[in-house]
Amino acid sequence: MEWQVFVLYPFRDPREVKKLLIGCVICIVPIINIIVVGYFMACLSNGIRGRLTLPDWNNWQDLARDSLFGLMILAVYLLIPLILVPFLMIIPLAGSLLLSMLMLLAGMLVPIAMGGYVMTCDIQYAFRLPDIIMQAVKIIEHYIPIYLAAAFIIAIGLAIILVIPYLSPVGAVIIFYTGIILFRSTGMLIRDSRYK
Repeated sequence: MEWQVFVLYPFRDPREVKKLLIGCVICIVPIINIIVVGYFMACLSNGIRGRLTLPDWNNWQDLARDSLFGLMILAVYLLIPLILVPFLMIIPLAGSLLLSMLMLLAGMLVPIAMGGYVMTCDIQYAFRLPDIIMQAVKIIEHYIPIYLAAAFIIAIGLAIILVIPYLSPVGAVIIFYTGIILFRSTGMLIRDSRYK
């Protein structure tokens, strides 16, 4: 799969641009922006189902429910690296490096774990670590570059929000757009791996 397909797909149709703009506005509004996690999961679902469009913003109940489950999945997967922070920060340089690697690894599993939930509508599937790791191994060749690029771009968006607060909307839009690309791409890779 070519990267241009992943990055430019929201601009294929004017209706898609409208959905993108709605998401950008929602992403900027504090507290309400949590709903974006559910939208990312809808993008993941569209990728898994082979849909070529962005999800609609019309099913707020599902988006809210999926946001809660998505945040739960995120919290559980990032909990272990966060618990290790005090212990790893004692070790100069190597501790920070190890913590960064653990956060990247845990973060890498989050979209795949969310995919487990999206495919089954059962939260338990998101926490079946052997299955999640097996899925990650199946798609790793294409997933790692997408994930690392997305993690880097999201880090830039977060840095903009934290360092230049008056440009926070720009950072939020960067994070939202990158999330759409990451989650839909992950869904497509999961779908493709099921037919190999």
